[in-house]
Amino acid sequence: MEKPNIIPWICPRCGEETTDFPALSRRDNKTEICSKCGTEEAMIDFFLSEGGEK
Repeated sequence: MEKPNIIPWICPRCGEETTDFPALSRRDNKTEICSKCGTEEAMIDFFLSEGGEK
């Protein structure tokens, strides 16, 4: 079975090259970012929200 062509792309948030499936930025709900940046944005939002306070 032939592997699909995986095209590397540059995350506009961190500038790193990746081949991962993109995440949607929480900042504008339209920019595709790498999964690492998507996780970081989610964690920042969580800890800055009321739900993240202890």
